[in-house]
Amino acid sequence: MKGLTFDILMNYDAVLGRLIFYGQRVGTWNGASVDAASWQVTSPGNLNTSSNYGMVTSWNRKESPMVLTWEDRGTWQYKVLGFILWANGGEYKGGGDSRFAYISMER
Repeated sequence: MKGLTFDILMNYDAVLGRLIFYGQRVGTWNGASVDAASWQVTSPGNLNTSSNYGMVTSWNRKESPMVLTWEDRGTWQYKVLGFILWANGGEYKGGGDSRFAYISMER
């Protein structure tokens, strides 16, 4: 996914016809690694940078407008509904947005 502060890699599951987001390393900032960390969003807002956790898309089954909504993958004890750019033990503050929650894409 391009157009954010860092590019985010999405995988495609051809069998189930959906995109998959995993927690991942996305770049560096001021010498520190930057991760797209899976985010619980709701209180207490747990984060995890592991690639074991993330989200999948769900299609609204319409051609127009076609909407893909990101939902929890169900692989972590917390419900992942977004991601945060995380660097050096804290939220990325190098410019641009760093928190992405309740994500949907429409065509």
